[in-house]
Amino acid sequence: MRPGIWPCGWGRQSSWLADDADRAVVLAELAELIAALVCGPSAARLHLKGLAIFHLGNALRVKGELPQSDEEFRRANALWGQGTSGDPAEQFDKVRVLGMEASLRRAQRNLPEAWRLLDRAIQMDQEHTQAGRLLLKRAKVLEEMDRHEEALEDLRRAAAWIDPEREPRLHWNQRFNSLVVLVHLGGDIRKPRPGFPRSGTSRSAWARSSTP
Repeated sequence: MRPGIWPCGWGRQSSWLADDADRAVVLAELAELIAALVCGPSAARLHLKGLAIFHLGNALRVKGELPQSDEEFRRANALWGQGTSGDPAEQFDKVRVLGMEASLRRAQRNLPEAWRLLDRAIQMDQEHTQAGRLLLKRAKVLEEMDRHEEALEDLRRAAAWIDPEREPRLHWNQRFNSLVVLVHLGGDIRKPRPGFPRSGTSRSAWARSSTP
């Protein structure tokens, strides 16, 4: 197996994760075993193994097994540190890994660290391949930090990067989370300012109009 084709299966694993975390754990454990058989420099194998373990840690996080998830993320980061020379073309998705680790830190209630990781990921995602997902994640962290104005701005930005047909889960998350943030800001909702419905406009109507 060539290292260059390895990441292609992760999108499918990630879609399974939302519906079946147990299956995602099994797939990540299998990927870790396969990584040892990949042809090429040892640094590349270490990097691949680290990538597999990141996904294992993420699946454990979804299952609610936070201590085990944290341990796998530590192990994955150590392997990536040893295997960086095996990824000269930066073909592996560092942006996605930062997003996964941010989700763990949020689950651990380390919100400042989650925000820092997501901010870094958004800056690294220069092709905007994951802009919608990352902005949704950062908006949720900002909401839980009581930074509701900033959360709403990220949600509005996320809408521009989410295709409702291709990413219906993200689309509905953006709409629902927008309403949640508006509820938090309800005391000031009648004040005229960008991003809020005018008097007499329902929140649901505003959400429809602000989502492509």
